[in-house]
Amino acid sequence: MNATPESSTRENRTSLLRWLAVVVAAVAAIALLMTYVARTVHVDSPVAPGEDLASAEQADFRLPQVDGDETGPPDFGGKVVVVDFWTTWCGPCRLQAAYLESMHEDYDASEVQFLAVNLGEDEATIRTFLAQNPFPYPVLMDVDNALSTRYEIYGLPTVMIIDKNGAIAFRHSGVLDKATLAEHVAQAGVPLPTGKEV
Repeated sequence: MNATPESSTRENRTSLLRWLAVVVAAVAAIALLMTYVARTVHVDSPVAPGEDLASAEQADFRLPQVDGDETGPPDFGGKVVVVDFWTTWCGPCRLQAAYLESMHEDYDASEVQFLAVNLGEDEATIRTFLAQNPFPYPVLMDVDNALSTRYEIYGLPTVMIIDKNGAIAFRHSGVLDKATLAEHVAQAGVPLPTGKEV
C-alpha cells in the first residue's frame, strides 16, 4: 500500500523532530563537557597557577583596540585593572569571559577597569567573533604575540590583575570563578561593592 502525502509529511516531520532532539542533546553534552574541562584541566605553564607576581614588574603595555585606538593599563592609573587573555578558538575562554562580564556589572567603572586581550589572531577573525559575542569592555589585540611572550602566557585563559599602582598583583592560567576573582580584586585594592554577591 502506497503512502499518502499526509503520512509522508507526518513521517518527515517526525524525522525532523528526532534529528533536532539529537542535535540539542549533542550541543548540551558538548557544553557540559567544555565546562568540566575548563574547571578541571590545567595547562602547564612556566608560571604556576595563581602565582603572586606583585614584585615582578609594572604592567606598562598598550595595544591597539579593535576600533584602532591604543590603550592599556597605564591609561587607567588609580584603578585596579583586570586583564583577560583569550582567543576565539578557546572554549574555556568563553566561560571565563562570562564570569568577567558578570563581574564587570558589579564594580564601579571609576575603580575597576576590565580589558580583554586577544592573542595571536588577526583583526578580521576577532571582529567576526565579536559580532556574535560582544564584550562590554575594550578588546585589545596582541597580533604578533609579543605581549604573551613577554609575560610567558602559554595557558588559556589567563587572567592578570593589576593594582592601583600599576603593578601586577596576580596572574592565573585556567578558569577562575567569580568568588576567587573578587577576592584577588579586593587584595589589589577594590573590595566587592556592598550588596553585591558572587
